[in-house]
Amino acid sequence: MPADLVHPSDSEQVLLLAWTVVGRLTMPGSPEFVRNARRFTARTIGAHPRAEDALLLISEVVTNAVLHSRSGLPGGKIVVTVAKLADALLISTADDGAEECLPRVAAAADRGHGLVLVDGLADQWGYQRDQAGTTVWFTLGGGP
Repeated sequence: MPADLVHPSDSEQVLLLAWTVVGRLTMPGSPEFVRNARRFTARTIGAHPRAEDALLLISEVVTNAVLHSRSGLPGGKIVVTVAKLADALLISTADDGAEECLPRVAAAADRGHGLVLVDGLADQWGYQRDQAGTTVWFTLGGGP
């Protein structure tokens, strides 16, 4: 699926000030498109030393967006952005937001461990909410 041209949200613009965007993909917020996010990320980062971690984490973060935000509803979208700074990666997902659900690190027996993995493997991570939705980001390989 080709990436749509999108304008970054206010929170994305703040995150990307020091980074060079190397790719952006807009896709439907459906479970079957999680693999598209992995493929896009793999192609975009190439043979980066933390590529395996990046692919695992993008799968988890996109899956969370599908399950816990309005992006998982009909017509919902998720935007994956990959940026580089020297040998570091900044990967973010922007979703359509949720009424009450904020990203948090918690594992339950009947649910995945997405943000537990992000918290354990990423050098830094965080999220921002604004009128457009929620952006979850993580860095691998250093960075500011």
